[in-house]
Amino acid sequence: MTLDFVPFEDIDKNKWNGNVHYSPNGNIYGYHWYLKSVIKEWDAIIEGDYQSVMPIPRRTLTAFEQSLLPYLGPYTVNGYSALRAQSFYMTLKEHSKNSYYGFNDRFGKLMEVEDEKLIVKHRHYINLQLTYDQITEKYQSKAHQLLNDATLQTFVYGSDIKPETLIENEDLNDAEKSILYRIMYNAIQRSVGWSLKVENKDSGAVAKSFFISDKSGIYEIFSSSQNDETNHLLMLDTLIRSNAGKPMKLYTHPNGEEINTLLGGETLEIMVAETSKKHFMAGIKSFFGLKS
Repeated sequence: MTLDFVPFEDIDKNKWNGNVHYSPNGNIYGYHWYLKSVIKEWDAIIEGDYQSVMPIPRRTLTAFEQSLLPYLGPYTVNGYSALRAQSFYMTLKEHSKNSYYGFNDRFGKLMEVEDEKLIVKHRHYINLQLTYDQITEKYQSKAHQLLNDATLQTFVYGSDIKPETLIENEDLNDAEKSILYRIMYNAIQRSVGWSLKVENKDSGAVAKSFFISDKSGIYEIFSSSQNDETNHLLMLDTLIRSNAGKPMKLYTHPNGEEINTLLGGETLEIMVAETSKKHFMAGIKSFFGLKS
């Protein structure tokens, strides 16, 4: 197994995207355009002629960036093994001083780490492979009650909302807004991203989210911090109804543990190299161009 460290400037974008697309463990976070939208530049560990790839951020990610890149590589078409996982991990430690890294769920559990603690984080999802009736059987009683009560009210559904309108009034700094704009406009341009809005005409309550899809999943990349619970539930229930029976998963927003529980969702365990406070603060300063 030959692993090469490749700087960002030398990465073959087409081969990179081809690997992420065809890898059984590929996800939206690994695509060149998505990574570039979030962190702009990264280096890589590449096996052979892009049979396996692993992005390495050049600096420690901020908490906001971590929420948009909860887990990354390795991505591979060569199969999963403890040897491959360990080889990538040791090469990562050799070339990166960052102590935070979310490993792809297929590889994380194969890691054997002696010098650094790995912690378990969770990502929430709804399994869409089942029929709609089978999925709703897992809904909590509160979810059924809220959906039933909603039938007595008037709701308006909207889409194609401009990113600027989606994130207005959110407690985000300029750098974080710029990241979301890049993600959203890139996804819209590639016809893989869309916005949804549900408004209660009686109360004026609103829910707004932005989604991106790939071959195996739908990802709620943005969910307004001001979302009304019932409106958000209606939005996700409509999305589930439209996609039930497909070999996909609906990944609710990282901050959406409560709504995921209402929908009877499941959790995905992710192994993460733990970030020390020193490295985390250094990453924040680097992100904003401040001196350490």
